Amino acid sequence: MNIILAIKLSPFILEWNSDTNQLQTSQMWKNIFPKMTFPRRFETFKNKQNGTTDIFIADYGVDGFSPKHPNCGALNRWFQINGNNITEKTEELPNINDMTHDLVVEDLNQDGLADLVALNDPIPNKQKCTGLRVEEKSYILLSSKSGFKKFYFDEIGIEKHLYLAGEAQLNSNNGFHLILSRDGSHTKGGIDIYNFEMKNSNLKINY
Repeated sequence: MNIILAIKLSPFILEWNSDTNQLQTSQMWKNIFPKMTFPRRFETFKNKQNGTTDIFIADYGVDGFSPKHPNCGALNRWFQINGNNITEKTEELPNINDMTHDLVVEDLNQDGLADLVALNDPIPNKQKCTGLRVEEKSYILLSSKSGFKKFYFDEIGIEKHLYLAGEAQLNSNNGFHLILSRDGSHTKGGIDIYNFEMKNSNLKINY
């Protein structure tokens, strides 16, 4: 059993040592994880086709409105485990600072590869994030052999709300249900459920 934790600068993994019957810091991962600002979500995905395991880390950025350290989000990360080898694949994600409040990882288009749903928050003091590419809109990344295709929520019919959490459930019609929880402090609270089907590698909502 492995446990993923986060500290101020770098995440680390605790693994079970069967000889000492104690948890210990994984040496294999010690020099793999980069320094991160606020790694808020850790999600894993098991690729049943090739046996690899993906680890996705959503970095929220500085949590707050500090004038000395404006929150400009942070780069989300992707690592892949293949046997005893670990490869960082972050460069295949959008090269942009997200402010991800929650991250959903599931094979939404059922092609055997991980797809992502990034639930982003508005970036406070955005005018101070000069020289940075920042993303505050929520979106879905659908995988393919040629890379990810990005779908913004407002482009595919999802209502304009601030969402704090989400979950995806696959259905038998080659589609999925996306369950989203609204932030009650910024908008009317509640749960929204969207039923998607795949149409020629595109997303379509069934109302």
